Amino acid sequence: MVEHDKMMPRKKIALIFAMAAEAAPLIRHLGLSKIEDWGDPKFPFCHYTGTFENSFDIVISTNGKSSRWGVDNIGTEPAVLNAYLTMTNFKPDLCINCGT
Repeated sequence: MVEHDKMMPRKKIALIFAMAAEAAPLIRHLGLSKIEDWGDPKFPFCHYTGTFENSFDIVISTNGKSSRWGVDNIGTEPAVLNAYLTMTNFKPDLCINCGT
């Protein structure tokens, strides 16, 4: 386990996934908690937070489900909006686009 230097703030890493199934194993493995009220309710994005080895703050964001079709939101528009809102609201030091 990595010991975090108490004098330096932890770095924040954002991982963005289109599909919930892609993110689920990592969310479970890291024991992340879902943020129920993270921002604008008109956007379906889901965010999960926690820490990794007491050295990094982790934010995982998924594109959420389509209110019309009930399936994962995929494509460029949800990806761009999710990335923008995640970076604006959580201000990560590093943002990684994960999944397919």
